[in-house]
Amino acid sequence: MRPATGCLLAVWMIWGATEAAVAFRRLTPTAGSPAGVLRFELPKGARIHRADLFIPRSGEMTGRDEEALAPVEVVALTGAEPARALTLRPPWFDRLDATEAARAWAEGKPNGGFHVKSFPRGNLAAAHLDLTVESVAENEQSLRKVTTLAHRSGQTFIVFEEADDRSADPAPTWGDLKRRLDAMDAERQVRYRVFRHTEPLTSASLPQAEWLADVQPMSAYNVLGRSVDQLIALHRRKAIEDMDFAKQLARQDYFSKYHPDMPEMGEVPIQRLCIEDGKPLPPRMGLFVHHPTAAGKAWYAVLCVVNGEASGAQVACSGPVEETVGTGEPVLQGRPDVTVFFDYPGERRHYVQWVAPPLANLPGQYANWGIFLPRNYRNAKEKRLSIFFHDGTQRWLKPPWPHRQDTVLLSPHDAPWRSFGYGYHEALGTLKPFRNGSVRQYFGLRVDAMLAWALKEFGADAGRVSCGGSGPWGGTAALQYGLRRTGRIAYVMAEGSADPNPQLTPYEYELYGRRRSLRGEMDAVWGKAEWKLEAESGKPIWEELDLVAYVLVSGRRTTMPFLSLGAGSQHLTWKQETDLMKAYLQTHNAFMAEFFWGSSAHLHLPVAIEEGEHPFEPRSDRPLLACNPKDRGPNPDFFPKHFDTGQRGYSGGGRLNTRPRWDTEEVVDEPNRLEITTYCANRVAYAGRVTCDVAIRNTQKFRPPPGEKLQWTAPDPREPRKTVQGEATVDENGHILLKGFTFGEPGRLVIRRAAEKGGDL
Repeated sequence: MRPATGCLLAVWMIWGATEAAVAFRRLTPTAGSPAGVLRFELPKGARIHRADLFIPRSGEMTGRDEEALAPVEVVALTGAEPARALTLRPPWFDRLDATEAARAWAEGKPNGGFHVKSFPRGNLAAAHLDLTVESVAENEQSLRKVTTLAHRSGQTFIVFEEADDRSADPAPTWGDLKRRLDAMDAERQVRYRVFRHTEPLTSASLPQAEWLADVQPMSAYNVLGRSVDQLIALHRRKAIEDMDFAKQLARQDYFSKYHPDMPEMGEVPIQRLCIEDGKPLPPRMGLFVHHPTAAGKAWYAVLCVVNGEASGAQVACSGPVEETVGTGEPVLQGRPDVTVFFDYPGERRHYVQWVAPPLANLPGQYANWGIFLPRNYRNAKEKRLSIFFHDGTQRWLKPPWPHRQDTVLLSPHDAPWRSFGYGYHEALGTLKPFRNGSVRQYFGLRVDAMLAWALKEFGADAGRVSCGGSGPWGGTAALQYGLRRTGRIAYVMAEGSADPNPQLTPYEYELYGRRRSLRGEMDAVWGKAEWKLEAESGKPIWEELDLVAYVLVSGRRTTMPFLSLGAGSQHLTWKQETDLMKAYLQTHNAFMAEFFWGSSAHLHLPVAIEEGEHPFEPRSDRPLLACNPKDRGPNPDFFPKHFDTGQRGYSGGGRLNTRPRWDTEEVVDEPNRLEITTYCANRVAYAGRVTCDVAIRNTQKFRPPPGEKLQWTAPDPREPRKTVQGEATVDENGHILLKGFTFGEPGRLVIRRAAEKGGDL
């Protein structure tokens, strides 16, 4: 475990006001205002530094709701002057900047109030106006002591004393904590206002400080860190002692239907967050993590605001802290005890990654990760790294996925918004309308940042990075994340109705009864397809998510990651699966797929546990062989009926490219010569030889120009002592094409360029 660096006890001083300081005041609307108008009585002559209009929503707004398209429109009425529209205040976009109007009314201009022209689901009865005004009032209870101020790798951790005992329990159950969170504002609203300044904070300089956040109580609990794996472990231990409970689990198919929202998750304990590896924050402490946008010295202060009221007459200033700009590094939260009975040999770790724009749409967010470190990983000859994307059960602490002893397995928790390996709309959790802004790759970018850290932390080979997932959530995430990371992800494993083109997926479908798809959950984060909301690229997001089109457009000039697809002719996504495989074939990209008995129960992994120390492993830094086999498997009728048409239906299935293999280690890749050992996988009786049209891609040095004729030789697959030879061509994209090449016993394929002066033949 690497100790945290840069952690310090905050140096703090209390500054008192010798002249007028600031106070924070909350006003409620006056009675008798016209419908749709909010009028507040402002103190005449008050010096107002800031005014924020809050109108809470009566319910969450997502891309499933037509109202999400409507903008918030509120104007200030000041007599004969034209109405002035209020703008949303960054970076939280949860309030309206009413400073100009409040100042004008305090100066005596006609106060017509705020006309709420449009506010979807706005609860006007709960609206209030929060003011920062000049005042001499004092309240020592407002200041909060910052106990720890630490900066590491672009992140500043601010730990402060809370004002009550609501976070006194070091590890409450989720059920107990949720009840406290639900009743958080029942008696009074408490928030901890965090300020930052580039000079020491005093009562006089507070109005010029950066108002970072209003932090809720109990902020140091990792409420997003609860995992179904914890509940499974609890119930397995209970079943050992309780036979009746064990029988009940057996009758319900054990844990297959467990999910994070089931009532039993209330039994799971919630841990305190750690900002240093393995050291939970003490009880009665709050936390905010800031990502500065500029390097330099900074000072911090925290005030306790009760029902919108606080005094800035005394400020407990902490700092300075020397800040840098960066995405930060994850912090080890502990080694979760989720193993009952079997587990793979190694260590399970729980990390938290704090994120802010551009890795999230809002500041001060965090994401949980599970990491499996094999027992003998440090001694492994080859060090691999793989990313697993969970499905609906959200098992990220102990993923249901193969664990090799030479592979570190990273598993992100896709929360609080389902991102499906991509991201979500920047308006989620704000007052922004979905019509404005775009869907951004927040999730993908934070996975990128974690991957970059893990490669350094665990010393993995950057050419041996893979990703995978199962089901319509996890499998889709593996495709959406992995196929876009050309040159960084070596191969992508996806099964169980992975969706490469979600715009074709219906909301409901028929499979032994009527079922619902995840299309509605996708709408929630991306907006409905007919809205044509934009991705960052400027394309409509649902077109951006069409990986079939992406491969067809980019796949010839850019080598796609090797794809291992567990498809199935009864999958809801079968049409999209076949379209993706056809796109891979058409653009000369490498993949394998199995689809037996209507759906795939087992994904044929390129790196399988049974292959030991020398598995078949496509690499992002070595040549790839894209094969189009002549042999279509034991059920050739399947292809014209189901594969070629994309028609769903029960069948015996088939396979594509599961047998042609090559050794990625013993490769000679020189300017005039390419050597690769090829072979045919031989695990079943019918796997002896397979003939394919082959396109060789991703060579590093052997790059003959388009149009050049090449000569190749290889052992005769029927009589290995003899040699066969042929001519290869280079197409307009630089792909080296071999027609009718046969994979059989392991043999050396040698491809040469024409003799050049001083060249290597």
